[in-house]
Amino acid sequence: MHASVQQVKDWILKRHPQREDIPADLDLIDNRLIDSLSFVVSEERFFTPVG
Repeated sequence: MHASVQQVKDWILKRHPQREDIPADLDLIDNRLIDSLSFVVSEERFFTPVG
């Protein structure tokens, strides 16, 4: 798994501690794991550039 994808997955799992994993084909918005606004706002604060 690419490091940036793992960062996103880790961020989502921190927000949803009841989940142990996130399947690659899961629709994150339909399953209410993220909403586009919180993701965009949090992206700059929580993620470090990779590469």
